[in-house]
Amino acid sequence: MSTSSSLPKNIVIIFSGENLETIRQQGGTGDWILNTNNFINVEYVLIIRNLKNELADKSDGYEHGQAFILGKFQAIKPKATSDRKIIQISEFIQLPHQESFKNAWTKLTSGQRNPITYKNSSEVLEKIKLNLDNPEFKWQKMQPAEEEINLSLADIINEARNKIAKAANVDKSKVNIQISF
Repeated sequence: MSTSSSLPKNIVIIFSGENLETIRQQGGTGDWILNTNNFINVEYVLIIRNLKNELADKSDGYEHGQAFILGKFQAIKPKATSDRKIIQISEFIQLPHQESFKNAWTKLTSGQRNPITYKNSSEVLEKIKLNLDNPEFKWQKMQPAEEEINLSLADIINEARNKIAKAANVDKSKVNIQISF
């Protein structure tokens, strides 16, 4: 029996055809059907290139299955025109073209078909040999989407839980929010 299932899942891995420009315009990766409760302990977003997506941008040289962006999770925002959501990122690192990031989707998910999975950060960082303390990595601010989008109550609570946990320096799972009507 694997012990990794009992560890907190604090990185979401996304298999996407979006390029960096699209991700920056949206303020994150978008068009997902998500359960916001799965994001309670998420700290990072790892985006892996899916070149089999019909809208995939192939111009930046990243290979199919290659990890290319690591972002700091900010919030889940609904898209204005559908029931889909955007996973917002506050800051990101564009990963270099190095061997350890190639075939990341297969290394991390055994090639699963669902384009979203949740994992423990230390396991992910170890498997693709990603050192967050690498001095060559410079976190860049993500440019948020221009238009303001109304949040659902669940999204507002999740965002508040994240901010309270950060301010109190406790794990998000330790923050409970109660509403009385």
